[in-house]
Amino acid sequence: MLSKVLPLTVAMMTLSSAFLFAADSKRTNAPAARPLRKAGTKWDVMEHGPFLSSYMDATPKINKAVSINLGNGATVCFDTEMCKLALGWTGGFVKLPTGRDGLEGMPKPSGTNIVFTTPAGPGWADADGNFSDGRPEFKGKKYGPLPREHAKWKGIYMDGNMAVLSYTVGKAKVLEKHAFTNGVFTREIDVTGSKGPLTTIIAEAKGGATVNGLSAIIPQGDEALVISLLGFGGALELETNKCVLLKLKGDPHVLVEYERVPIAVAQKSRRAGFSIAEKMSAPTEGGAPRWGEALPAPGKRSTNTTDVYVVDTLSVPESNPYNSWIRCSGLDFFSDASRAAVCSVSGDVWILNNIDDKLDRVTWKRFATGLFQPLGLKIVDDKIYVLGRDQITRLHDLNQDGEADFYENFNNDIAAFQEYHEFALDLQTDSKGNFYFAKGGNLGDARHPHNGCIIKVSKDGSKLEAIANGLRAPNGMGMGPNDEISVSDNEGNWVPTSRFSIIKPGGFYGHVNNSFRTPKPTTYDNPVCWLPKVADNSSGGQVWVDSKKWGPFNGDMLFMSP
Repeated sequence: MLSKVLPLTVAMMTLSSAFLFAADSKRTNAPAARPLRKAGTKWDVMEHGPFLSSYMDATPKINKAVSINLGNGATVCFDTEMCKLALGWTGGFVKLPTGRDGLEGMPKPSGTNIVFTTPAGPGWADADGNFSDGRPEFKGKKYGPLPREHAKWKGIYMDGNMAVLSYTVGKAKVLEKHAFTNGVFTREIDVTGSKGPLTTIIAEAKGGATVNGLSAIIPQGDEALVISLLGFGGALELETNKCVLLKLKGDPHVLVEYERVPIAVAQKSRRAGFSIAEKMSAPTEGGAPRWGEALPAPGKRSTNTTDVYVVDTLSVPESNPYNSWIRCSGLDFFSDASRAAVCSVSGDVWILNNIDDKLDRVTWKRFATGLFQPLGLKIVDDKIYVLGRDQITRLHDLNQDGEADFYENFNNDIAAFQEYHEFALDLQTDSKGNFYFAKGGNLGDARHPHNGCIIKVSKDGSKLEAIANGLRAPNGMGMGPNDEISVSDNEGNWVPTSRFSIIKPGGFYGHVNNSFRTPKPTTYDNPVCWLPKVADNSSGGQVWVDSKKWGPFNGDMLFMSP
């Protein structure tokens, strides 16, 4: 039962004391994975890692994109909802937006030289050989990932800077990796467990193409895109919708090359039919590390010897070798309590070690990168789960070298349209192991059925459902000792000031645009309390006290505020 709500202005709580994160000006000397940019915004100069998850302002637009940095200014972009290689370009990596410190606006290709694209729709045909989009609809628009029986995104294996993509098509398991050498993009595809022929889209050919089974030439003005197929078990075809398709039989291992050349030499650039390396296997034993040694960042113990409750400080290594823009957005402790994991809205996860009584040996180790604006983190059985706009990612350190080797898609059923307020916020678990988070609302009418909802994901990640709605900008949540789901919301449309609520299944909490009711409601479930701006201008998350060290506040709730 909720007894008291206490407004506190600390960023992180343990059971016996409070920790406050603060920037540290010291610079350390761990090696960077790639050369850093020296000019631009903090967003621009940050080393984001081998890949970056985001929206992508491309044609067509991509709601859940993974852009892979191939080096030398070359990038490919994979659509994880459609299991599709969407486009490739040269001239730079991803150009990030600048609105609201990089959180408003859409990322887009940094380079203007788009070498190849694929059209809207799934990247692979279904079991019947059709490229039909079987996703659910809301107000006439498709949302979310493809049905699992069609194709399912599994995640990314890392080996140094090499990203190996993993997904399924029907019963078949697919591994895919990309490279760029001497002006040529290569796409390596390995299939196992196929129960029949498979077909995938290789490239758009709006102006037609010349295809002979092992190569294709697609005119592009004075140039041509030359596609060559190496390996065995596949053949290229030209589909009636003017796309080059790859037809696969058995369990093939093929390499597709993309090269743009002057049209006069296109015929001479084709090469096909050569054998390639042995079949790929998922690097399940882990890969080479990327980020070097942990960074020392000593904390500070409180010098206050008279107050009952004091604040200790953990320093953030703001000046670091990767120019990582560390904006702490989620945290949790491992079972030994001397280690913690922190995610940053810029896409990183860091591991903090040596959190002891002195705080003089605390280090930060970069553990994972490239996540999609993560705003929630939970550690379950010492495994890190991170919530981004696109999915809950479960991070695996397969070889125990202190860095994530497999970014597993635990659940990506959440809808994600390109709308600023659609943040996915906080991450909590109940006593049965189910996960919960809050999804921000569209300020106009809802665009999909997850806008402004409390979302529940089953313990095994197999099922996602909305259990309550009517939220506008729910910055933070909490989970009580008896599975009380608490949430805060922020002032704006239909929300006269910040509010704090205990959620009931099926409840409606005031933001009419996200009511999913006809006619729209004229009343709502009352909050526990309203919080005027003078008390709290942007409500955060909640923590329930479970320690006698807090004296009379044991069993109460602590309410977080900036």
